[in-house]
Amino acid sequence: MDTSLPGVLSVWRFLSFADPIIMYLMPAIIFVMLISPRPIEWLHVDKPVQWRLAILVILIVLVAIPADYFVGYWNTAWQSDASRLAEEKNKAISIALMKMPDFASLLINLVLYAIVPTIARVFFFHGVLQKLLIQRMQRAPWIAIIIISVIFGISTFEWSDFIARILLGFLFGTIYYLSSNLWLSVLGYFIANAIPIIVSYLNQLGVIHQDLAEYPNITWYYAVISLAITVGLLWYLSKKSVSQMIPEDQLDIESIGG
Repeated sequence: MDTSLPGVLSVWRFLSFADPIIMYLMPAIIFVMLISPRPIEWLHVDKPVQWRLAILVILIVLVAIPADYFVGYWNTAWQSDASRLAEEKNKAISIALMKMPDFASLLINLVLYAIVPTIARVFFFHGVLQKLLIQRMQRAPWIAIIIISVIFGISTFEWSDFIARILLGFLFGTIYYLSSNLWLSVLGYFIANAIPIIVSYLNQLGVIHQDLAEYPNITWYYAVISLAITVGLLWYLSKKSVSQMIPEDQLDIESIGG
């Protein structure tokens, strides 16, 4: 935990890279390979990303950020003294890891804290768990998305912002459900993860004077406007997408390996 010791930050960076791969990406890929002869199709990663939908997803995430930050700021007030102390320790490590003296360090942090965890967590929670649950709850797909979103938010064990993460999980799950393209959900989550890193880098350069290490205090009416526009854009995404994710292949869990 002492970031002043030689090699400590290197260990943290290695763990940041290995943890999501071991915890989420590898189990997801192995599971899909066991239950489907066409794992790429099963995960809905065989389709190209249409640039119009990609731009729309980026816009959705950017518009949703004020509402998410409003909830995150409100959520931080729930912390107990014990959780606040743990958060402070984690924050000290995060600050040390987010020191980016050059552009190369920015790229490294984007890979470690945006690209790798994004792909791993989206594949696991939305590509696998969400699809399985929707197949089991065909008459209530939105309930399935909510359940997975709650698991997605709690899985980080960061109680100061788990509600904000639940909302993000619901957003990415909705994007996947409406578009049937997992890469669009990956793109949205990457944008959400990359923004704080890029803002921190620009702040260290002195280009801007805003840092997102803590949730900014967003006024409620901005959050309401953000939420309303986000819902509208998601509705537009549903109209522009080729088809919704109708569970075309019923999975019999008991038959795996049989």
